[in-house]
Amino acid sequence: MQSDVFAITPSSDDNFYFASATATGTISLLKSTPSRNGAGYKVAVQNSAGDDSDTDYNISGFVVGDLGGNTVTETLAGGESAVTVFTTNYFAAVTNFEVDSGTSVGTIQVGFGGDLALPRTRIKAFNYAAPTAAGSIVVTRDDATLPILEITSPAGIVQSSHLSIPENGILTTGSNTNNYAIVTLTNITALTLYCG
Repeated sequence: MQSDVFAITPSSDDNFYFASATATGTISLLKSTPSRNGAGYKVAVQNSAGDDSDTDYNISGFVVGDLGGNTVTETLAGGESAVTVFTTNYFAAVTNFEVDSGTSVGTIQVGFGGDLALPRTRIKAFNYAAPTAAGSIVVTRDDATLPILEITSPAGIVQSSHLSIPENGILTTGSNTNNYAIVTLTNITALTLYCG
């Protein structure tokens, strides 16, 4: 009997946490959780009308894969105008965002993007759509170099595929560890993972 299965689709949102505006000190977040069941992304900050390379942002929240539920704070250096900068950590939830160096030079937007990070779960099935270019879906544990799942999509055809993984599926992390797995897409237009 199967229970607690959930579907997740990698995505991004440029202004999920904070819409375009000048920011000072601690900002009010629009939302806090970019995904479900402990999955997450890197926080993305872009200054669309000014150079914030001398500005630091303090981002606090819960990172993907931390079994202890500890709050982590990462200091992120701002970028030049229209350049998106990303945190090192993959955040499952952001609880606080502060402009550390006074006021942002221009209007910033705070969102999430990059690869999807999965906590400890099992990938049971997936379906994807791909364009005519060759592509791939690669899932790799953060503490490993070899993928735990690698699917290639051949060049030359528009493809849509569904695959169920036998037995209990693929476990994303080792037993009782504070790590996660990264889902990296190359030339894949849509992906839905079924986990549990």
